[in-house]
Amino acid sequence: MKNKALTIRVDEDLYSQAVEMANQQQQTLTDFLRQAVQSECNQMRSERNQTQSECNHEAEIAWYQSQLDQAAIERQRNQDILLANEAIMKSITNLAESQRLQLEEYRPPRRFLERLRAVFVPD
Repeated sequence: MKNKALTIRVDEDLYSQAVEMANQQQQTLTDFLRQAVQSECNQMRSERNQTQSECNHEAEIAWYQSQLDQAAIERQRNQDILLANEAIMKSITNLAESQRLQLEEYRPPRRFLERLRAVFVPD
């Protein structure tokens, strides 16, 4: 890849500091500045990735929390349905029992010939 030129203007104090630091590290000013820019870019990329990672974790936590909330709502709804079903079953059981008792007590009316026979023929 072809290298690109980067030209910046700085005040004398910053220029002197950069030259001094480059000399301390036994580098040319160009290499020192290239390394400084690269280091800053890497740090910013790392911070951005960390921020994105934190945002992703927060989003994931929020999603799981919403799933838990929905599960709690669903569980409560199911409990309400279960209670309603139990009440319906109790009502149906009571109705069936009362109808069974009515059937046990029920005697169909006897026909005329059966009543006549009961009068003339002893059991």
